[in-house]
Amino acid sequence: YALDITTPTAPKLMWQIQGGSGDFSRLGQTWSAPVKAKVKVGATVRDVLIFAGGYDHNQDKKPAPDNVRRTDGMGNDLFIVDAESGVRLWSASAAGIDMKYSVPSKVSVIGLETDAAGKAVVNKQGLVTQIFVGDMGGQVWRFLINNGSSGNSLATGKVFASIASDTAATARRFYHEPAIALINANNKVNLTVSIGSGY
Repeated sequence: YALDITTPTAPKLMWQIQGGSGDFSRLGQTWSAPVKAKVKVGATVRDVLIFAGGYDHNQDKKPAPDNVRRTDGMGNDLFIVDAESGVRLWSASAAGIDMKYSVPSKVSVIGLETDAAGKAVVNKQGLVTQIFVGDMGGQVWRFLINNGSSGNSLATGKVFASIASDTAATARRFYHEPAIALINANNKVNLTVSIGSGY
């Protein structure tokens, strides 16, 4: 839900997203708090909300031997919506990115890019350039925002770390967003991703 609180004593409902159908058919239980950000869609800088697909109750605890990593039918998505209208601008599933596991956590976003000297700098327009998030299959995803693009080309993404497999002993889940930091080591600046697993 989005509320217009321009007049605090008379708030108005701006829009509502209903999961399970249409552009949000994969939206599961919405544990993922939206992150407000800016992206450039075509030639226009827009205020957006970025959030993950949520939790699928398919992941509820099951007795052995079914307490293993399981693929999901809901929550296995990532969304970027217009903050003023709630209209979906991009989703991982619409872009053909195959996310097998639900994503209940909040996302982490950064606005770093590389300057002419090869150094990491903050985007001057305050635009998001990358999104990081973990899923219920023990995978960490990295999405790159293609500022200036639109539709399914607005972002690309893939798994860059996986710490789980298909046995009960190796099942790992990510319920919380990763922490992103720059660390200077051996005279080189590295982007680091730290995350704790559950289950």
